[in-house]
Amino acid sequence: REKQLPVDEAVRIAADVAEALHSAHEQGVIHRDVKPANILLGKGRPLVADFGIALAVSQAGGGRLTETGLSMGTPYYMSPEQASADREPTPASDVYSLGCVLYEMLVGEPPYVGSSAQAVLAKILTGDAPAANATRPSIPANVDAAIARALEKLPADRFRGAQDFAKALADPAFRHGEVAVAEGMAGGGPWKRLTLALATTTLLFGLAFGWSALRPEAPAGPVVRFTVPVGEGAELFLGGERDASFGRPASTSLALSPGGDVLVYAGWQAATDGGVPSRLYLRRLESERAVPFEGTEGASDPLFSPDGAWIGFLVGSSLRRVPLAGGDVETIVPDVGSRAPRFHATWGDDGAIVYSSAGVLHRVAESGGDPELLAEPDSVPGGFAGIGHPHLLPGGDKLLFVGAPSFVPEEWEVLAMDLVTGSVTPLLTDAADPRYTQTGHLLFMRQGALMAVAFDADRLELEGQPFVVAEDVQQAFGMPNSTWESGRAQVAVSAAGHLVYARGGTYPARPRVLMRVTLDGDAEPLGLDPREYGKIRVSPDGGRLALSVRNGRSASLHIHDLARRVTQPLSGGGFVEDSPEWSPDGRSIAFHSNRDGPQNLYRMAVDGSGGPERLAPSSRAQTLMSWSSTGVIAYLEGGDIWMLPPDGEPEVFFASGAAESFATFSPDGRWLAYVSNQTGTDEVYVRPYPGPDPATLISSNGGLAPVWSHDGRRLFFRARGAMMVAELSPEGGFRADPAVPLIDPWPYSQETPTRAFDMLEDGAFVASEWAEPLGEGGTRERYRVDELHVVLNLFEELRARSGG
Repeated sequence: REKQLPVDEAVRIAADVAEALHSAHEQGVIHRDVKPANILLGKGRPLVADFGIALAVSQAGGGRLTETGLSMGTPYYMSPEQASADREPTPASDVYSLGCVLYEMLVGEPPYVGSSAQAVLAKILTGDAPAANATRPSIPANVDAAIARALEKLPADRFRGAQDFAKALADPAFRHGEVAVAEGMAGGGPWKRLTLALATTTLLFGLAFGWSALRPEAPAGPVVRFTVPVGEGAELFLGGERDASFGRPASTSLALSPGGDVLVYAGWQAATDGGVPSRLYLRRLESERAVPFEGTEGASDPLFSPDGAWIGFLVGSSLRRVPLAGGDVETIVPDVGSRAPRFHATWGDDGAIVYSSAGVLHRVAESGGDPELLAEPDSVPGGFAGIGHPHLLPGGDKLLFVGAPSFVPEEWEVLAMDLVTGSVTPLLTDAADPRYTQTGHLLFMRQGALMAVAFDADRLELEGQPFVVAEDVQQAFGMPNSTWESGRAQVAVSAAGHLVYARGGTYPARPRVLMRVTLDGDAEPLGLDPREYGKIRVSPDGGRLALSVRNGRSASLHIHDLARRVTQPLSGGGFVEDSPEWSPDGRSIAFHSNRDGPQNLYRMAVDGSGGPERLAPSSRAQTLMSWSSTGVIAYLEGGDIWMLPPDGEPEVFFASGAAESFATFSPDGRWLAYVSNQTGTDEVYVRPYPGPDPATLISSNGGLAPVWSHDGRRLFFRARGAMMVAELSPEGGFRADPAVPLIDPWPYSQETPTRAFDMLEDGAFVASEWAEPLGEGGTRERYRVDELHVVLNLFEELRARSGG
């Protein structure tokens, strides 16, 4: 009723309660739920009541309930060990609760408040309560010191018993913590005062020498796991596709401040549809509301600066930053060369940002400037198609990253690079998304689980065996330089040792059915069994389909006879054999496979005779694109478009420094349509083969997966959720009319990295769609995240499981 009591009255009540608790403790009884409602007043004297929790625990078998993780007590007054339920409460737990009650009698509210029980518990375990006399200066120094000691996180740092708490409240000379040290220095003569001055000077020098002095140390405390809602006002953005309504978990959407108290994520406005761009939201862990950042519309891939003052993010292909406290958005790199999810970044304590873009690593100053090329697939031993997932080690002279030779996650490697010497050290296979912790551990993702292993960052050597930190973590599989699914996980780790992640697994593809779709948009099923279909190619005679079919983490090739409605396998055996292309005579299929190491090109007779023949062997990964009517094979290697003539050596056809994909020959073999992000946006171009005329831009505002009509006078491609068409004039100099929507929306083959549709002989499309509808929310509903999992003091667990 009165909110704040007179100081002397509050101290008297607390001292009397302390004596009552001391009597109970002498009898071996721990109250476990000391709070104002359990302290009754009769004629001004307190009576400690309701030992119900203590009695229940006693009758249930002593500590058995707490051993199974039961938290008991009222959140506002609960000790850290009760909040985490990781040890049996002692008299020190009751002392802590009494300290909270006294604090509230004097200040008017408990030391930790929040909008939910989870928020209060998070503060109890990680926060520091403001000093009581900071709010109410009239509180004597000894009372303030007694409260501070009673509220210590570790039971061993509190009073040994409730009676000692009462004695400190009555002792005007009692001091605790930094105040006691400072007063001791002040009263200890010139040498002690000089020591204090030198210590202060040393601290200032340490702060001036960089973030390493500012980086929060992992707090000593129990490991606590709980969940929090994402928050009102926004839902987590997990999209990476160009059309957000078909978004898929493809880039990391979470960033945690160094202190672990602020979460920034890319989010949607929950009440709007999938076409609204994402933006950044700020959420303090003790709050249930997310606050949007103005000026960050379209943002993805947030990351914190090491000092926590700035947030970096990507918009389109522009790398930007904004102060955490609010302010103007600054551009660091106007064009990084690609968009999410091909982009990943790390912010080092030396003020540099290293980012991967379309499978290449660059470094740039946090204030901006010209990016420096650090590494590309050709410069890294191992035959990688792309490199990504960079993470700078302390000091900024060493870097963790991932090399991917193929789409198979088991073939990915985590490597370390010395940025001074350029040497590269392999560390782990079947691993992605590496992160280093100040405890000397390497965190990484493996098959949907967050793993950890002890790691010597100086010698770049692993120590011991990996162990699981969290399972069922949301992770998207794919290559770091692909147009979708980056392999990144929805995980954020703070320098203070806290972890936030989203659950949901690795999201394997869902079965699809093949459809015949007319140019008017009418569709009917072809009658094939639902499978995880990928690329689709119609034979030159129009009577057969070459199909790639996923099965878990492998893929095989199949031939389907449209007239007989018979499907037969062409390859298999646990490899990834994908991207089939017909030979001009229809007797052979070319494809890429990892059967002999890096993903390379192969050819096989349609009847299966003779087995696969390797084409243009290379130590680098190759991706098959197209086989022309003149016998030339187009493929990707090292981010460039290569050509393999029928009786010649492979040669580079086009290298722009950007990322090219979807190279497709026209029916007469004279023109090559392809996709490039050289402007920062994936666009469709047409270039003559073998040249030398320049390319013609076909799309505007984005385009993917071009497909030619049979007469070569129209080009179809996907853009903004629609099937677009451009009328072409290939004779007398190439000309193209502006592309217009043909089928809008185009609900087929959206969530795939390959050209998963083609033209049938009758001019209709063959495409795939989900065997079961996704529902009103589409893929956004499928990958929706409603809650986040929080692990406080994760570093304590890492130390314990690695023997300290």
